[in-house]
Amino acid sequence: MDDQVVLRVSNLRVGFATEDHGMLVAVDGLSFDLRAGETLGLVGESGCGKSVTALSLLRLLPQPLGKILSGEILIKTKDGWEDIVRLPANQLSRIRGARISMIFQEPMTALNPVHTIGRQIFESFRLHFPEMSDKDILMKSLELLEDVGIPSPEKRIHEFPHQLSGGMRQRVVIAIALSADPDILVADEPTTALDVTIQAQILDLMLALQKKRGMSILLITHDLGVVAQMCQRTLVMYAGRLAEARDTRSLFKDPRHPYTKGLLHSIPRLGSVRKTLLPTIEGSVPALKDLLRGCRFQSRCPLVTERCREEIPEVQIKQDQNLACWNRGFHD
Repeated sequence: MDDQVVLRVSNLRVGFATEDHGMLVAVDGLSFDLRAGETLGLVGESGCGKSVTALSLLRLLPQPLGKILSGEILIKTKDGWEDIVRLPANQLSRIRGARISMIFQEPMTALNPVHTIGRQIFESFRLHFPEMSDKDILMKSLELLEDVGIPSPEKRIHEFPHQLSGGMRQRVVIAIALSADPDILVADEPTTALDVTIQAQILDLMLALQKKRGMSILLITHDLGVVAQMCQRTLVMYAGRLAEARDTRSLFKDPRHPYTKGLLHSIPRLGSVRKTLLPTIEGSVPALKDLLRGCRFQSRCPLVTERCREEIPEVQIKQDQNLACWNRGFHD
């Protein structure tokens, strides 16, 4: 295995049990690597399986309905490689927070409204460092709040989430996620609920913390502008499957999958004629109960053929690039 790889996901399948439709597969055969110190983007429309993938990495799927059906999630630890999928539940605390941590979409729901900011950070330190004294925990908590750009941390630490702005709450969520100094940070739409100015501040903060701590980031977003700014490599998902995975510069310059091309063409550009309609991808991501045989993008694809309707596209692999399309390839 590549020495630079810190997280390897292989053929991951995740499903949800339903009364009316049986087991619905939300992530189907997803594979990717995350390398040390890199930011990997995971993009796609709502409903493509991005957040389900994120929750699977930490075994946080809603229970009892959510289930990892098959595959491996291998994480590099100081003792070697461990498969999170097969790790006993009572050992997950060794991995969560300490090796891999997560920033959730909405900070107001990620934080407990009836506890102070300080108490919630203290709880994380006590969980991962039970030998640490209260005095040391307080000192580390103040340092952490200062690291994430919260002014007057000695005052803020006694405040409740509702007393902070959205941007400040998100900084607190980041502080808690980083409290045990994880190797990997999973950021699930970390700027969705924030205005544009605060979004930029949070993204800059994440880059600065990554550089300081040397951690890897899996950034899950639907915002291609964020991907262009943050990510060295990008994975494009559609309806639970991988469509394309390449280095970000090549992906933006020469998208190969019809879905990737549609996403990039729909971005507003400064040189566009004013008041003209943006290109769109007709239709929407199919519901899990309505997934079609063959390629899942077939109902919206301009290149669809009979083979697309009958067979699931094989993933073509060329060096560090993956593509799943019968009618497009790296040699076109």
